Amino acid sequence: MAAGLIFCASLVRIAAASPIFQVNALNGTDDLVITDNTGTSNTATLTNTAVIFNFDVPTALGPAGTTYDGTISFSAATSSPAVLSGSTYDQSNWATTATATVTCTNCASPYNNQVIFSFTFGPSGMATYSTATPGTAGTLSDTQPPPSEVSFSSPLVNFTGVLGVNFTLTAGNAPLGGPWATGSGGYIASNVAHETITFSGTAATPEPGTFVLIGCALAGAGLIGKKRFSPRDNRQ
Repeated sequence: MAAGLIFCASLVRIAAASPIFQVNALNGTDDLVITDNTGTSNTATLTNTAVIFNFDVPTALGPAGTTYDGTISFSAATSSPAVLSGSTYDQSNWATTATATVTCTNCASPYNNQVIFSFTFGPSGMATYSTATPGTAGTLSDTQPPPSEVSFSSPLVNFTGVLGVNFTLTAGNAPLGGPWATGSGGYIASNVAHETITFSGTAATPEPGTFVLIGCALAGAGLIGKKRFSPRDNRQ
């Protein structure tokens, strides 16, 4: 019986991460600013400006994939020099200096000029970039666990059923930007780029397997009940 229940439990799986919200660069403009602060605060920072964004889940604003204009207030910093790992540089211990927010500038009331998405992330974030191939840039990403490492909030995006969240900032070269490189102090060199930020979530998959598991549990309960009330157990 135990083996049967173990088999049944294996039928319930966790779905792969899927996009919840996405921020896109404004028409390829250089909206991500990389600053090497060696000599002042011995840090590297990433900041950005206006973006076009869309949702990949239904919201109060409209169906999935609807695009809006807005601004994002985002700033991340690290005081850990990059470490060469194979053909890439890994720069760790990134964290936001404050909660990052997305403000809608063309939404209908009551969301126009209001913050419609916020996120924070912790020190486990990792920026990865390569200087081996001209034209490449890099990514900055972070994920749960622990639960406090990344958090999302929104007055109109429904996070019901989301078990874990993560984000990936992909920075590509815009007309004025060049490849990411290691600058003074071992930090990312000052540069500009354009970005896409994808916020994803992982949730349990509501599949037929779930109902199979329920059936297995009921079957197991029946077997236990049968054993408990067996006539052999009622002997005087």
